[in-house]
Amino acid sequence: MAKCLVTGGAGFIGSHMVKHLSTTGMEVLVTDVRRPDYMDRYDKEKVWRVSFKKSDLNDKKSLEEVVKGVDTIFHVAAIFNFFASKELLYKVNVEGTDNLCEVARNNGVKKIVNWSSGAIYGDVYGNIPVREHFQPYPKGNYCISKWEAEQKAFEHHGKDGLDITTIRPAAVYGPGSVYGDAQALHLMKQGILCVKPGFGCSVSSHVHVEDVIRSAYFLSKLKSGSATQPSDIAYNIADDFPTENHKLLDKAAEVIKDKGLLGFFDIKVPGIAIKMMAHMSEGFARATKTKPLFEVEGVSLLLDGHAMDNQKIKDLGYQFYYPNLLNALEEVVKWYDNNNWEVFKR
Repeated sequence: MAKCLVTGGAGFIGSHMVKHLSTTGMEVLVTDVRRPDYMDRYDKEKVWRVSFKKSDLNDKKSLEEVVKGVDTIFHVAAIFNFFASKELLYKVNVEGTDNLCEVARNNGVKKIVNWSSGAIYGDVYGNIPVREHFQPYPKGNYCISKWEAEQKAFEHHGKDGLDITTIRPAAVYGPGSVYGDAQALHLMKQGILCVKPGFGCSVSSHVHVEDVIRSAYFLSKLKSGSATQPSDIAYNIADDFPTENHKLLDKAAEVIKDKGLLGFFDIKVPGIAIKMMAHMSEGFARATKTKPLFEVEGVSLLLDGHAMDNQKIKDLGYQFYYPNLLNALEEVVKWYDNNNWEVFKR
């Protein structure tokens, strides 16, 4: 029986990845720095093909323990936090990826599906849908760390029999998410995001978590083969229709009911004003040692164009389950409503 490892299995995307893999007949080992709560349910239901073992990307000895006997690694683990320090992001995202690839090579792992990010392209392309061969221009510590981690993974590709495929997801949304797109939805629900940021028509790409994990599994069955640069083994994971951000906010305002005291107004405000508020939010968070309501980097991703082209993976035969964010948004908001938006309070 094939055995796979999911790093970052306690997180949003990692938990969805584990759930999907548990239905494939593979033996699934989950690893993270903490034991996921959902493992209690798996243990109770006697899902014997799913087990957990703790490890740390910066502890090679612990990585040695989890990669033994593994055929495929789904490397989801990372610090996804725009407010995290440059040093922490580099240590976990870049050095951690390097450590995992090294240990995987030494233990005969055949395949790694490595998580990068569509945000690595930066904001220089505006609304032009970027393709994998476009030069990344990451902006902000998180995006820079993901591009550097992708390059580190590429250095290990093809060595000691290790084949690596990198996925570059657009902004990920779906049941259980509390960051990125979900953060904007929650701010609207609270009545804090009550106007439209920016006067321009910026377009961004998004992807449902179900398509992220299904495309990762799809690509895990394929060999990347020889490559001369990171883009050769990389795939954009984005739905079929890049969305105008103002239309996205209109749709969110339509499907989210009871939006705080202020509600939502069809009024556009200067993007610079929103960025100033984000700077203030971060400053207050530093002073009080708390988390900011929203970050400068996150606001920039909302205001600037970030469209992505997904033709490369579609040419391989992958079809998106959720091809259009605007059609899927109501279902996602309904999930939050049914759960009383409790996930944001944890």
